[in-house]
Amino acid sequence: TYDKETLKNGFTVVDIGAHVGLYAMLVAEKVGNTGKIIAIEPAPINYKRLQENIAINDFKNVIAVKMALSDHTGQEKLYLPLRSTCNSLNLNLVSSQKNIPFVEVKVNTLDDLLKNLNVKKVDIIKIDAEGAEMPILRGAKNTLKNNPDVIVLVASYHYQGEVEEVQSFLHNMGFNTKVSAFDIVITI
Repeated sequence: TYDKETLKNGFTVVDIGAHVGLYAMLVAEKVGNTGKIIAIEPAPINYKRLQENIAINDFKNVIAVKMALSDHTGQEKLYLPLRSTCNSLNLNLVSSQKNIPFVEVKVNTLDDLLKNLNVKKVDIIKIDAEGAEMPILRGAKNTLKNNPDVIVLVASYHYQGEVEEVQSFLHNMGFNTKVSAFDIVITI
């Protein structure tokens, strides 16, 4: 679903909502040893699988980060429905399932996380965070401002109007966008 053709050796890629690392694993080889993938996943079981996949593939260029991103710092409830791809900070988007289990997770902004990791240049940001895309983008304003050529890929199919909301935000930040067949908003 995400455009992997634009990847180049040495790129820094931020994978927000990394799940078990499928996207991170696909791009790790393309960016090579001089590249870096920051794979961010808050759900404990998914994060454990992500770490296992990094180890099994012996990727030295993938940094796993266990936290959720938003437009603030602190703690939040991460709801864990039956499908591990549907974990969300937003209970309304999870499902109609009753008594959904949750865990408390650390929340930070992308701006703060990258500052803490001493990452200044970012080439690609992929966001698929089950409805938290807008708060994540709001928490990435400095990153977006400081990287005007960054390619941003945002899964925008979690609620009605998300595509328009994401496009409007990115346009206001100075980016042009297109929308793929799967409602992925992509900066161009």
